[in-house]
This record gives sequence, structure tokens and C-alpha cells, in this order.
Amino acid sequence: MGITRESYCSWCFEYASHELHEPRKLRRHLYQCKRCGNFTVKCRYCRNMARSLPNDWQERQASQGRFKNMKMKWNHELCAEHDGTIASFAHLSDT
Repeated sequence: MGITRESYCSWCFEYASHELHEPRKLRRHLYQCKRCGNFTVKCRYCRNMARSLPNDWQERQASQGRFKNMKMKWNHELCAEHDGTIASFAHLSDT
């Protein structure tokens, strides 16, 4: 598709390019991180990317139960910074 956005990824915690994978009308667009390959969606509060599907979700889907598949398909509302997973993307490398 060729449309990309530059922002932090909540999967790999790196500032990376995210390519539009699936444009959507009613839900947030689905992107794919070019660094880790996992799927992302835009955070509800900032320009960073929240976790969506893991890059191997189709293989996992066949081997896991129904409820685990539902959980795996769940798009996170917030990026890792806003859900409290990390304090700040910009300060991850600080010692």
C-alpha cells in the first residue's frame, strides 16, 4: 500500500516505520511494524502505536483454543507508555 507512519512500537519499543496493512472505515487502521513485523494500531491518546496482532497469529490460531484466539485478536487501546508497561519510550535507553 505504501502509506507509512513513523512512531514508537509497543511490541519492540523501538522508533520505527509502520506500514499500513489494512485500512478500515469503522475501526482503527491496521499497521505492521517494519522493525519487528508485528501488527499495530494507533494509540487512543498519542501518536505512538499500540499492540494489535502478533506477526505469527495465523499459525497460532490453528493450534490454540477459541478463547485464546479471541484474546489474541484483541486490539489494545493504549500504547505501552499509556497503559503503564513502560515509563517513557524516549527514556528507555537511560541508565
